Amino acid sequence: MKANNGEQVRKVFASNVQQEMEERDWIADDLAEATGLAISTVERVLDGEYFTSGIVEKICSAFNLDYWVLLVKVVE
Repeated sequence: MKANNGEQVRKVFASNVQQEMEERDWIADDLAEATGLAISTVERVLDGEYFTSGIVEKICSAFNLDYWVLLVKVVE
């Protein structure tokens, strides 16, 4: 009986690990998309397409991104 319980525990653990990995993939994809959108918007700001006081800071705040890291990525 103990072997059966051990097998069930392993299956549940493996399932939980798989679910956690899938959730992390979704979060990483969402973060990458948000970062790309923020970078694109900042590039448009720098190109003069948008010109609003403090827009870059608002974008960084909305996406919870570091202002200076974002600008370095845009400049690259």
